[in-house]
Amino acid sequence: MRAAVPKQRALGKNNKFFVYVGCFTTPARQGKGDGVSAHRINPINGAWRSIQQVGGLVNPSWLLANHDGNVLYALHANEEYASSYLIDRATGRLTPLNRAATGVPRPVGWQPTGGQDPRLFVLDPAGRSLYAANLSSGTIKRFELDAKTGALTTTRQITKTSSPCAIAFVSAE
Repeated sequence: MRAAVPKQRALGKNNKFFVYVGCFTTPARQGKGDGVSAHRINPINGAWRSIQQVGGLVNPSWLLANHDGNVLYALHANEEYASSYLIDRATGRLTPLNRAATGVPRPVGWQPTGGQDPRLFVLDPAGRSLYAANLSSGTIKRFELDAKTGALTTTRQITKTSSPCAIAFVSAE
């Protein structure tokens, strides 16, 4: 029996693709990085070429692209927010989405995860919702994805559970 796996698009036209690397940035995480780095990979020899550094981010430690490969989402460890970035499919460069007006200093693209210490993201199989597991607070927050832009839209749906560190969708059929 074959497992149902959500569609993921890794390779682009001509087998060219981009890779994004998040890193720990704070002393509490023994971080030495600076945000998210974007790279283009040579499909012939596997060499990485740096194309952008998105600095000033706190511990973007979990990254996930939407099914269309045009939006990158980031969770920020030891924090309580997620951020999202439009991916330029021609260049691989990132542009922040979700400029939230919060009244307090927050990173560009900030959306609350409804809990503390978000550890992972998972898209539902349809690609319409994204779930963030918050380890320290024991919650899972559902975001809706804007159908046109892919930007995160916060919802009030928060599920209480015990220290979530993994989420898997399995077809009921």
